[in-house]
Amino acid sequence: MKNKYLFFLLLLGVLSCTDNQVDEIAIRRNGLVEFSLDNIPWRASSFQLINIGEVVVFEDPSNVEGTIYQRLFFLIKGHNEKGGDRKLTVIFDLPVSGRLLGKASLAYSQLNGGIKSVEFSDQAEGHNSPFKLYTLAIDETAEVFIDVQRQSLQDKIVAGVFKLVLTDVTDPANKISLNEGVFKDIPYTEL
Repeated sequence: MKNKYLFFLLLLGVLSCTDNQVDEIAIRRNGLVEFSLDNIPWRASSFQLINIGEVVVFEDPSNVEGTIYQRLFFLIKGHNEKGGDRKLTVIFDLPVSGRLLGKASLAYSQLNGGIKSVEFSDQAEGHNSPFKLYTLAIDETAEVFIDVQRQSLQDKIVAGVFKLVLTDVTDPANKISLNEGVFKDIPYTEL
C-alpha cells in the first residue's frame, strides 16, 4: 500500500515537471471583394489597399487653408465572364483619426473625407478586345460612396461596402453601376 502512494507521488511529481505548452494557431483570413455590375454579380481575383499617407485637400482653390486627410489607393483586378481583364482603381480620403474608418463620397466633408478618383477598365468582349474605360459620374453624388466600416489594427485589415456610378469616357451618356459592393478582410499596407 505504501508503494502505491509512493508511486502515485512520484508520478505526480514527474507530470508536474513537464512543460505544458500551448501551440499558437494562426488564423488565415481570405479577403473578398465583390459587387454587382448592372445586376450581374462579380468577384475580384486580386486586390491591394495601400495607405498612401496624409494629404491636404483644399475645398476651394482660392483658399489657403485645407483639411488633412488619410489617402488610400484601392486596386481591384479580375476577369469578366468572357475572359477579358477587369480593373477598378479607387483613390479616396478618410479623416485623420488613427483609424481607417469613414464613409467617403463625392462631396468632401471633414467628418467622412471624400472620393478623389475612380477608374474602371473592362475588356467587355473578351481577352483580345479593346478596353472600355469608365470614370466617376459626377452628377450622381447621392449614389456614390465607399464606406470603411471596420478595421483591425492588429491584423491590419479593413472591411466595408461601396456603391459607384461610372460613365464611359468616350460616351458620357453610357453609365454603369457597381452596386452591392462589399470588401471583407482586406489587408492594407502603409507607405
